[in-house]
Amino acid sequence: MRIKNDGLNLPTDRTGEVDGTKAQGPSGVRPGSPSKTDQFELSAEAQVLRAALEQAAAQPEIRQDLVKRMQALNERGELGKDAGKLADAIIDNWLGVPREGEDG
Repeated sequence: MRIKNDGLNLPTDRTGEVDGTKAQGPSGVRPGSPSKTDQFELSAEAQVLRAALEQAAAQPEIRQDLVKRMQALNERGELGKDAGKLADAIIDNWLGVPREGEDG
């Protein structure tokens, strides 16, 4: 299947409305359409993906608190000593299980 780009590239806002100014005919209404705007609805998966991308974009590129913590562990010789414990910590982090000494 081939999708032809007609060059419209309509910008959208967060409400799901499409700005139809580029696609309007001489009368100000798009040809063949009784309404002035089109709408779309994001699937649940797309909404989750959008939320994840927004959260990722809001995070700093370098987490200084984590860098300092890792440097301290490395200086004490506690970094990388137990691969099993590291794997458990990574899995617990992904699952949202609080680490020892943290308030959950």
